[in-house]
Amino acid sequence: MTINNTGKIILIDQDLDFSTQVKRVIEQESEYVELIMTTSRDKALEKLNESNFCAILSAYNIESGDDLELLKEVRKERGLDIPYILLMDKMNDRVMLRALDLGANRVFHKRKNVVLSSQILNKILKQEIQYYELRKELEYQRKTSSQNNIIGYSFIYK
Repeated sequence: MTINNTGKIILIDQDLDFSTQVKRVIEQESEYVELIMTTSRDKALEKLNESNFCAILSAYNIESGDDLELLKEVRKERGLDIPYILLMDKMNDRVMLRALDLGANRVFHKRKNVVLSSQILNKILKQEIQYYELRKELEYQRKTSSQNNIIGYSFIYK
């Protein structure tokens, strides 16, 4: 599902001003995208059980459990490989490396300018969804092609 097609994105963050602005920017960009907002890891897990999502945006400062527990749950226990972007108010190299090791696609620094920050995040999100879809399409072509139509093509970073 591209951001230009029908898709749901889940945003987990206690900062309602930021979440509301992100929702506004993303939904203005495409009438086919629905951004679901929640403030806790547990509610996010419920939502992930109820519906399919094309991306996850999760703030580092969520209140319940270890802040990276949701990422671990999504990647390791559920095996979801949809784009996962970790949002941080303050950058911390140790946390960034740990998040990337656990499978986050990107770590995004939330800026004080909420409007600008949400516009940048929207562009990053579109890139991640497009990259994910391209990777899935190539995997599908490799599996279904009787001839190797994609010779020698591989991503530098998988």
